[in-house]
Amino acid sequence: MGTRAGVAKATALRLKHCPQQCGRRCLTRADMCQFCRKGAPGLHEPMRHCIDCDTELPRAIVSASTRCKRCIMRKQHRDGVFDNIVHPEHWTAEEETQLRILAGHVSTKVMRRTALWHRTISAIQGRAQELGLSLMLEDWSLMAVERLFGISAEVIKRDWLAAGLLPGRFTEGRWCIREADLETFIRDYPWLYLVSRMQPPQHPLSQLAQRVHRRDPWLSVKAISARYGIGNTAIRVWCRTGVLPCRRRAAGEIMVQECEIERMIELRTGRRFWKAAA
Repeated sequence: MGTRAGVAKATALRLKHCPQQCGRRCLTRADMCQFCRKGAPGLHEPMRHCIDCDTELPRAIVSASTRCKRCIMRKQHRDGVFDNIVHPEHWTAEEETQLRILAGHVSTKVMRRTALWHRTISAIQGRAQELGLSLMLEDWSLMAVERLFGISAEVIKRDWLAAGLLPGRFTEGRWCIREADLETFIRDYPWLYLVSRMQPPQHPLSQLAQRVHRRDPWLSVKAISARYGIGNTAIRVWCRTGVLPCRRRAAGEIMVQECEIERMIELRTGRRFWKAAA
């Protein structure tokens, strides 16, 4: 409490009333406040009004301004300030054909730099929406893969892409990953992701991951302990000594196949472990 009071007192000592008598405060070493430096009227002065529409002008506007921003723009249009600006004409059939060919194959920025160089990105996106075209690239971006698996982009780049587990190419400042490579990754490395984190669940790749998990599930140490009643320490010792085959995820989490756990229980007890029905 005392610290806050001391900071407030020190701040108050560094401020003074503006020498221009505008009703504001400024630093002790300053000759005027920042509003007076910009020419803004003082707080004691009456509110000024726009000479065209009679609306009140903010006090922060410099005193030389006699119109609001809307009326300033209208006056500039009347004076012909924007007459020399060349606006693109309507979309031609050739441009629409180029847009249909490139949509879904190259990014909007590439369209803007090449075939549709005189169109803005917003214009390209708006025209594609009017024509019912999807600008979503066939290749997956790093952000899209991050949303799908629920895993950070840094982990995907460091442990999946850099290690060569997930093929991808870095072009034009972005990662491009084919959907076929994602399907292969889901089938070959089911221990590197959690099916419960994949969004949306109804996506075909999420459905594929669920089928892979049902066919050959991978369990964490906590899940194994809860399902089979085995201590966490025993499981980790088995994995560390190589008795129980396991894999590790990006964060070092141990993942074990369900069939390997059942094989281990069968060898230790001499009988098959039957799980209770859910």
